[in-house]
Amino acid sequence: MREQINFKFLGLDFKIKSYLNEYDDRKRLVVDCVESGKMVKQYIKQRYPNHDFKVWVKTERYSGGTSLRINLSNKDGSPVDSYIHKDIQSFGNTLQWGSFNGMIDMYELDDEVHTTDDGGMEIDFFTKYVFTYNRPPFGTKEHELQEQLELV
Repeated sequence: MREQINFKFLGLDFKIKSYLNEYDDRKRLVVDCVESGKMVKQYIKQRYPNHDFKVWVKTERYSGGTSLRINLSNKDGSPVDSYIHKDIQSFGNTLQWGSFNGMIDMYELDDEVHTTDDGGMEIDFFTKYVFTYNRPPFGTKEHELQEQLELV
């Protein structure tokens, strides 16, 4: 049964609904794609408490796995500072289960073991792909505004 879990990861506080299980005498926190998306929002709120940019986080589930799409932009649709984009992209990539190896046409799981800051639990992320874009998503008013500015 999913339960509310509070933990520290990478020096920040997170609160998600997830499963706890024990395997090989180790406590494990299972984080699915939806909860990874919530972690991204919590990360941004803690790292950039006075941010004036917009964030869209969308999760997708399909037969081949799951993905998380993160879009960032200023309120006028322009890109956010590149260091903010790179920081959020780096955190998002931490939540990714592995990566696709095109040379052998196979998805390879990440060998890195993530743990809570106190070392009490291992964290298993089950998001197959994470994409971070420094632009608003298609169909938003910010996207339309940016398109109009590019035409001028």
